[in-house]
Amino acid sequence: ELALWAWEFFDDAPGTQVVPGDATQLGQYVGFAPVTADLPRGRWTLGHAQVRLAGNCAPISVLLHGPPGREVSLGVQGAVARSFLLTGSQQQLVLEQSQTCQPGVPIIVEIMSPTSLLDIEAAPWMVGVAVEAVGFR
Repeated sequence: ELALWAWEFFDDAPGTQVVPGDATQLGQYVGFAPVTADLPRGRWTLGHAQVRLAGNCAPISVLLHGPPGREVSLGVQGAVARSFLLTGSQQQLVLEQSQTCQPGVPIIVEIMSPTSLLDIEAAPWMVGVAVEAVGFR
């Protein structure tokens, strides 16, 4: 898959905000479904997705939505994840970074959730949550 290949080889210039699915940011996200008609910006996760951000110790903001009652876990690679319960509406979830954060070192944000079928006709794959943007607060 192109996104996985780009993730492995284009890791040298992460940004401070990433929109999954944005072709100009290819290599900074992995684990997202193909484009769907219900989401004009961003992409649905495939249950476990990762986003690479530039090194910064500020709180991380994730703009997302998903089925009401679905639990989503957000974490920084190598740290304990924090769980949130989705309302069904767009939510901005904030994840504080640990004291061991190192400025200048790229950060891998992990987004994990259960999956379900979105649309058997238009999008016949299992998805987790719709992520519109990941960045620093």
